[in-house]
Amino acid sequence: PSMAQEATPVLLVVLARLVSSTWHEGSGYYAAESHTNEVYVEEAPPEPALDYRRVPQWCATLNIHRGEATCYSPRGGSYRSSLGTRCELSCTRGYRLGGAQGVHAVQCLPSRRWSGMAYCRQIRCHVLPAVLRGSYVCSAGVQMDSRCDYTCLPGYQLEGDRSRVCMEDGRWSGSEPICVDLEPPKIRCPDSRERIAEPGKLTATVYWDPPRVKDSADGVIKRVMLRGPEPGSEFPEGEHVIRYTAHDQAYNRASCKFTVRVQVRRCPVLKPPQNGYLSCTSDGNNYGATCEYLCEGGYERQGTSLRVCQSTQQWTGSQPLCARKRWGAGEDLPAAMPGRMEGQFLHLTRSHFNAVLLDKAGTDRERYISPVSPDELFVFIDTYLLSEREAARRAQSGDPCE
Repeated sequence: PSMAQEATPVLLVVLARLVSSTWHEGSGYYAAESHTNEVYVEEAPPEPALDYRRVPQWCATLNIHRGEATCYSPRGGSYRSSLGTRCELSCTRGYRLGGAQGVHAVQCLPSRRWSGMAYCRQIRCHVLPAVLRGSYVCSAGVQMDSRCDYTCLPGYQLEGDRSRVCMEDGRWSGSEPICVDLEPPKIRCPDSRERIAEPGKLTATVYWDPPRVKDSADGVIKRVMLRGPEPGSEFPEGEHVIRYTAHDQAYNRASCKFTVRVQVRRCPVLKPPQNGYLSCTSDGNNYGATCEYLCEGGYERQGTSLRVCQSTQQWTGSQPLCARKRWGAGEDLPAAMPGRMEGQFLHLTRSHFNAVLLDKAGTDRERYISPVSPDELFVFIDTYLLSEREAARRAQSGDPCE
């Protein structure tokens, strides 16, 4: 009623065909009526008795899942959906507003609708890519605050961030790590070995199996290098280091080594007998060496002629003696002349030779000759060959006779 007493505005309408509107109270709209072409003045109908701004609930109540609305109403905070109410929207942690054109606030319109639509959607990061030769485990999938921890396969090491977290902006922290092969291969050499030199030699032939090699990453070994003699080689006396080096596909390397020791078993060094000398093979006193005892002229050996160095590092037999020869003829008599040489004309050259004493049988037990003619005797005396050691010894002593 008070509203009806207020001054009403006057409308001037000029139409080709006059169309006026009649207010139907309570209907919310005007009905149109046709009139003839004329200019007229009409009083506007009174406003409706209902004030939309004062209706407590004009728009639907806002209900945002995982969010909240902070509203400001013209009639005060208790009116959250009256006409003209403005609501600012927000989401709980882990969610963000979604909707057309990034709506962050809505207003209650006369149409009894809110000016926009919005909703809270969960913040999610993209799915992390797979890691070559590795994997990751996430605490909450791709949701915000989810933490993903990376690990690598055995034999590989992680380079980069070990963990990544899904952040509030929908991106992962850090950067994608990689798994690299930094671990060297595993190599095991054969055990060190010791060998005894072969009989009569100063070396030993040594064999061994190749090293055992394994790559802890992909199991692929690129190459294995040997530093030293090959298996089956002859090794001299002493200690020798054999080294192997293995390389994997990532050029990591590992080495191992072992030793080959060759021992030459030796017997005590023999001493030559008095008035005699030794003639030995190999190195003289190594395992398998033989030594022959020889006596100087006018002396004869009594005892073992050959001795052998055994693996027990002991010589066979015992040391002989070189004793002065005992002649069958009396010392005051000349040696007997063999019948075959008696009455023959002998001519000796001025070449060096050894005087040979013959016993009754006409023989020297060490140097037996049976010349049948003067020429044969000449050749024998003139070209009699001494052993190399005896010739060297006599040449050094300077006592050859002419």
